[in-house]
Amino acid sequence: MWANYGGVYYEWVMQGFTDLGYVPGKNVLFEERYPDEQPERFKALAEDLVRIKVDVVLAISLHSALACQRATSSIPIVFLPILDPVAAGLVATLARPGGNLTGLSSMGYDVVSKRVQLFREAVPKLSRIALLLNSPTAKETERQVQEYVVPAKAFDMTVVPVECRDADRLEAAFAEIKERGFDGAIISQTPMYFIEAKRIAKLARKHELPTLAPADQFVTIGALMSYAAEWRPLYTGAAAYVKRILNGESPAEIPVQQPTKFELVINLATAKAIGLELSPAFVARADRVIE
Repeated sequence: MWANYGGVYYEWVMQGFTDLGYVPGKNVLFEERYPDEQPERFKALAEDLVRIKVDVVLAISLHSALACQRATSSIPIVFLPILDPVAAGLVATLARPGGNLTGLSSMGYDVVSKRVQLFREAVPKLSRIALLLNSPTAKETERQVQEYVVPAKAFDMTVVPVECRDADRLEAAFAEIKERGFDGAIISQTPMYFIEAKRIAKLARKHELPTLAPADQFVTIGALMSYAAEWRPLYTGAAAYVKRILNGESPAEIPVQQPTKFELVINLATAKAIGLELSPAFVARADRVIE
């Protein structure tokens, strides 16, 4: 079940199946469902997939994974890319998931301290940072805030949550961030923000707001910077999980895959557009630089 990331993310998932020899309509059939980020649709579409008795459910995003988990305890579910599958209650442990779910994690929480450190190095004047949030549960919202608040304190910075659950409110959210005098913004990992990445990058530049994004795809279209896992393997890798399950393995025994490569990506054109001069030493540390 897709969270409607669409575009390149869909292509990456399909490429993973193609690489393993799967041909839609020949040796595999995809039953695609798109909740369009409407909370009430996740439950209904998850139950629909259970009703038609699919062999495996591929759940893209935490919203989808939680809905599918509630809908079935017997049909195998492969999730991706989840910040912390254990804390979210999707698996017992990463090594031995223990139920009918397994998949891939972005390790987004594990790199928060490093992300905050790099953001401060890029923008030394940072003092008050807005954390843009759209979490599926109150527990997840609390976790995201806490993960950023603690390391920010070490740099004498304050992180304040700003919730935006509707794409139509993004412009108002960024206007609020600017009006409240925040020095920068951190974009959390959530499907709607990926879908609206281009608009988010444009709004950040419009308000001359340094922005730390959850993935390099934001930076290539205009956000200032990102430090995160390499995203492509988190999507192409889903097919291998599906194949193992179809070949008889239990998701309870298939370890959750974690990324092995993390990248610092910066956009020099955006830095110039918002009046930010990045130090040569910081630019030299980047894995990729967008001119």
